[in-house]
Amino acid sequence: MPGTDCVFVYPFVVNVNVANAGPDQTGVATCGLTTVTLAGNAPTGSTGTWTIISGTGGNFGTGHTSTSNVYNSTFNGVAGSTYVLRWTLVTAGCADTTDDVTVTFQTAPSLAVLSGTTAICNNKLNVAITGGVSPYTLNIDNGVGTISGYVSGTDIAITPSSTTTYTLTSVTGANGCVAASITPNTKQIVVTNALGTGTITANTAPTTGPTTTVGPNLPTTAADGTGGATLWATPANVKAVDAVYTTFSAKNSTTSNYLNTSGYGFAIPSNATITGISVEVYRKASSNGSSKWIKDANVELT
Repeated sequence: MPGTDCVFVYPFVVNVNVANAGPDQTGVATCGLTTVTLAGNAPTGSTGTWTIISGTGGNFGTGHTSTSNVYNSTFNGVAGSTYVLRWTLVTAGCADTTDDVTVTFQTAPSLAVLSGTTAICNNKLNVAITGGVSPYTLNIDNGVGTISGYVSGTDIAITPSSTTTYTLTSVTGANGCVAASITPNTKQIVVTNALGTGTITANTAPTTGPTTTVGPNLPTTAADGTGGATLWATPANVKAVDAVYTTFSAKNSTTSNYLNTSGYGFAIPSNATITGISVEVYRKASSNGSSKWIKDANVELT
């Protein structure tokens, strides 16, 4: 028989440990923390190393080292900072494997103080918030409810119909972190301008108010008018009470023009009732005849 070759196949199982850095730690679970526990996979048959890829001020473990070989090491960082960490597994005869994890130390509001102002038709609340990420979401009872997008110190207008005590129940930052301390969290608003319903009874008869006499006032403008046969000379002299007159000369029974005056400067309130007007005219007549007299032919108020 011809020779026969025999081939023997032996199965080999190769277990390669692939790096797994665990889930990211960036949510509300890190609110207020500066230390987390990492969740890398155990480096069975391999050597594992944690390193910092990005972020400043971070370190590993109680020794605060820049690297760590402990798969579930603690990591310390700065509040409000984000880090990218790398878990590397080195296995003899195999290529290195790596996996990254992101850690964010979220900051929570450390203090929120509720205050308020009582004023006629201007009642308001105010919340002073320290720390955390703005804008915030507030919850206040007694009808105020949830306020989103709130910036610390902004006034909150309220319209209570009676004296009311308001309670600040929660403050949450934009990153989802809740305030650890709210004190004081109540504010009583004493209403002095409550607007209710009622009946107004009014007397339809007018009420007599104070009586005021204004004047006498002199005109600021004077001019010769029309309507007669004789012109006035120097009409501007009428603007003062003195020995300098506004004159006209005539023969027999002659009527002068109108002497127009205006600009008396009376300031009369719009709600005033005028009960009377008094006009005083100073006049003088002179003649070279046996009779001399003068009278007003017409006096008009316009």
